[in-house]
Amino acid sequence: MNKKYLFYDNIVRGAGIGHTLACYNYGLNMALEKGLEYLPCETTPGHNLGPIGMERLLNLPLREVERNTILLEEPDAVEHIKYANDQIQTSKDFTLTRKMFREWYASGERSYNDMILRDSTDTANISMSIRRGDLTRAGPAHHMWARMRSNEWYVNALENIISKYKITNYRLLVFSDASIDSTHDGSWKERPGEFIDEFRNPVDINTVFKNHLNDFIYHPSNKTHERTADHFHNIVSSDYFIGSISGFSEIIRDIYYDGVCVLPD
Repeated sequence: MNKKYLFYDNIVRGAGIGHTLACYNYGLNMALEKGLEYLPCETTPGHNLGPIGMERLLNLPLREVERNTILLEEPDAVEHIKYANDQIQTSKDFTLTRKMFREWYASGERSYNDMILRDSTDTANISMSIRRGDLTRAGPAHHMWARMRSNEWYVNALENIISKYKITNYRLLVFSDASIDSTHDGSWKERPGEFIDEFRNPVDINTVFKNHLNDFIYHPSNKTHERTADHFHNIVSSDYFIGSISGFSEIIRDIYYDGVCVLPD
């Protein structure tokens, strides 16, 4: 019997949203190349997003009910790629899938803390995602630590955008997991409002952005689905986005964002 459906379960578990979506995208590209209907398993991303956390955030379709029905009625029509932890594959090629992801996202209803200034035609919304959190805790010996950038890098990127695009009025939204584990005692705690540099040294964020406080909002992560949604949806809606070397920033740039985006080299 010819195959009609691709059941794809080989999606990383417990990882960030960028890594998880890259696995999902690998399966989706496979289904398109084979002319099969894509029915992925439900995802279990990490960072406290929880079961189907990615589906909720990005409004991806849930196919578990359909999978169960097809297994009862047309089991021979299924090609099933099962989970294999040592054979996880990813794809950052969204040439064929970008439109699909954007349409799914646009069709969803979103509940989040909207911080975008929408009632002004002469004020730009500039968003920023500063990576700290788990990598600062791991320290310079970690192979991914070099992905981080200094606080000064973000300030310089901001001022370059303001100068290049001749922006006079703007709201600055800074999103970060820099309030997580911001001391050297080895604990993993939320310390609301605190901020750190790439070496885990606590700093005053108002000092870091001292020249940009006229309309300034710092929204730290507390590792919940709700805060992740706040960060993601506000960034996607902003006019300018300064991101990090992270899957989170990269999927925003590669799929969902229409504004001016600056990420580190």
